[in-house]
Amino acid sequence: MLKNILVSALVALTITGGGLYLYDNLYAQKVYYVDIHGFMKDVSKAYVEKKITKSEMKAHVARYASWLKTQPKNRVVFALDDVVSGGKRLEWEENR
Repeated sequence: MLKNILVSALVALTITGGGLYLYDNLYAQKVYYVDIHGFMKDVSKAYVEKKITKSEMKAHVARYASWLKTQPKNRVVFALDDVVSGGKRLEWEENR
């Protein structure tokens, strides 16, 4: 009798835990923010200082925009200027 209760509890915990994990990773909305202003400031500064050409600057901006568009559908991405509190910061690595 006790063995059946323990097995039932273990099965219920496993199914519930797996369901919550899948829901959290695949469906639950996550709020993130990016520092678009900071990115543009850095790219513009590099262009003004002649570290990159105009075509390289456009390429950086295009890669950044395409990276933002490839975020999973369960992520809501805001600009840093629009966030009052909460959320996680998305970091973009230029070497992708």
